[in-house]
This record gives sequence, structure tokens and C-alpha cells, in this order.
Amino acid sequence: MIRPFVAAAVFLSAGMIPAAAQTITGVGKADCQVVGWLEQDADGKPLAKKDQVPAISRCRGLGEWGVYLNDASEHQGIEFSRVPVKDNDGFLWLTGFGTVVGRIEWKGPKAAAGWPDAAIFRFIWNDPDQPDHKRTTLGVARLGDNRATTCIFAFVEIKKGRDAYAIADKIAADEAIAHKCGPAGTPPEQR
Repeated sequence: MIRPFVAAAVFLSAGMIPAAAQTITGVGKADCQVVGWLEQDADGKPLAKKDQVPAISRCRGLGEWGVYLNDASEHQGIEFSRVPVKDNDGFLWLTGFGTVVGRIEWKGPKAAAGWPDAAIFRFIWNDPDQPDHKRTTLGVARLGDNRATTCIFAFVEIKKGRDAYAIADKIAADEAIAHKCGPAGTPPEQR
């Protein structure tokens, strides 16, 4: 079980551009703050306080949007939300071993005003049982009014000789607003 805690945090410091004016935000350690801890082991037994590890981090988002990363297992989860995330229920679980890295690019005609329709993020797949399968993709998420209308709907693999960013950008621009999210757990389409 994950124990959230309330923490007052200042995500912008003097001299920085306000988040609502940016269309790119980071997901590195400097951009995120731990907001939940893993309190139980895999068998459900309570962990001693000294053995609890960070599980949920909130990264600075855009406008009212926050980015939450869940590191409670080898399968990292990501959540785009305008309300605080307190447990595992809302996460979009990425279907493989790996990590969200780098930055989130917020997309849409109103993104600069803090109201994005889509987000593009980089995900490095890294299955320890299959080291030769390491690959990097760009995830494209539709951002809706609630969990049912927010989903990752496409992954674009980064390959030599292919402009994966241009493909992901076009998918976000052309498809995000009209995309209908499937039931929770619907895998993103590989493009």
C-alpha cells in the first residue's frame, strides 16, 4: 500500500517562466517531488519505516496538470491529472519494464495557455530478462476531463533514419482530441 503525504512545494523559483507559459516540462529528479511511499512488501506485509521506498512522485506539469510517476514496481506507471493522485488506481501502467525520461511536451492549440489536449513523453523499455530488447519510444497521451477520457493511445518507436518525433507530433495534432479512450488497460497502438 502507498501512503501519500501532503507536502507544500514550490515548483517555480524566482526567474523561471511560469509553468502555464511553457509547453515543455521535465520529469527528472529536479522536476519531481515524492508524494507517496511503498509501505508493504510484495506479500502485503508492512515494511519498517527504514525499508519504505519512494513510490509516487509528482512532477511539475503545465497549468493545472500534474504528472505523476509510480515506481512501486518494475513497470512504471504515469498519470496526467488535474487533481492530486494518492494511490495506484488512476495510473496508466506502461506494459513493460522501463522508465519515463527527459521531458513532457504538452500539445494542442491552447497548450501555451495551460490547457493541453495531448502530451508526448519518452519511454525507455528495459526488460532485465531480455537486455537485447532495450528500445526507446515516444508515448502519445490524450488529455481529457477525467480518467475515462485520458489515456496513452500510441507509441512511436525511435529508430535510426526515422523522425519519430515528427510522427508523434502529427499523431498528437491530428488524433488526440477525437481519440476515444478504451477501457482501462487498453494497450497503446504501436506505430
